[in-house]
Amino acid sequence: MPSRKRSRSEEMVASPQDKENGNGQNVEPAKTSKPKKRAKASRKSAPETNKNNLPKVVNVAYGEVNKNGEKVPMTDLERHRKGKEDFTAIAWNVGSLRSLLNHKVHELVDLCKKEQPDVIGFMEIKLSNEDMCEECDNLLREAVEDILGPVEIVWNHCTAKKGYSGTAFVVRKSAGKFESKLGIDGHDDPEGRTITLEFDDMVAVLCYVPNSGQDLNRLGYRTAGKDCFDAELAKYCESFDKATLLLGDLNVADRDVDIWNVDKPHIPKSAGTTNEERESFREHYTSKGFIDTFADMHPEATGCFSYWSVRARNKPKNRGLRLDYVMAAPGFPADKIKDAFILEDFAPHGDHCPVGVTFKRSKKHPLKRL
Repeated sequence: MPSRKRSRSEEMVASPQDKENGNGQNVEPAKTSKPKKRAKASRKSAPETNKNNLPKVVNVAYGEVNKNGEKVPMTDLERHRKGKEDFTAIAWNVGSLRSLLNHKVHELVDLCKKEQPDVIGFMEIKLSNEDMCEECDNLLREAVEDILGPVEIVWNHCTAKKGYSGTAFVVRKSAGKFESKLGIDGHDDPEGRTITLEFDDMVAVLCYVPNSGQDLNRLGYRTAGKDCFDAELAKYCESFDKATLLLGDLNVADRDVDIWNVDKPHIPKSAGTTNEERESFREHYTSKGFIDTFADMHPEATGCFSYWSVRARNKPKNRGLRLDYVMAAPGFPADKIKDAFILEDFAPHGDHCPVGVTFKRSKKHPLKRL
């Protein structure tokens, strides 16, 4: 977090995630009182392939560039200009919605003006009760309705602990009628992690996937067994008979190119970059036909991240991870996708930035699952 004194109101909604893992991510605090000793850095060069055959992508996003302390170069990507028959969905882990609306609302206004999103999914909103949601509901409408027109807002706040997790969906009424659902079928959602919007022709699932924790205490919950979180979320997204998108902070860096310092020895032991999480992502998503829209559209892009540690001041040198995704579930008409993007300018000091996708969808051209 930035080095400033918190206001009383911010202290009331502050997350217990005050520590960071080796990647600088906010994670659950360790249950043990004594910190583990850090492993000594190995001087050996990184192998050509990772353990368990994880693909090794050699590029300028890590390695000697960063050993010399230089900024990680980012591929300059061409953007698609949104048309009248296009639909844009954006996901943004804001780290505190009240903070965004009270102190950085200009960033949200600029985002709406620039991208004209049809839906925006917010994660880690850190709202603890309905009164706080109502307060932010009014502030959100004041911020976006002059730009986007009338909106509907769906809230899923965390009831398990104060100032933690939570999600919200802002939907333009022009996007069409929809039904909303909180959580995943058959599972309680006390941490407020999932919201589903079901339109006539498509489904959008917003999810803030749990971080595995500083001591990886939730790694098994995330990845182990047929009923793990990753497996259940994937099955849920595949269950619809409509074209379906999964968007949000999935808390995993899939490819080597998604990790700025992938050759460091702590990477396989850090939340979001463990072999177990990366293998689980492939097992339950990409190997089952889910499309990582950004990677699919920009396969050669390097230095494109969605998260940078604030504590380590990693943003100026672009030392980041790509943890945020828009995934097209099996059957989504991929030929309709016009753009997949990362909006790094909306995280000037680090933490998460918005990610999104634009695809052809209108009343005249509804989506059809293949």
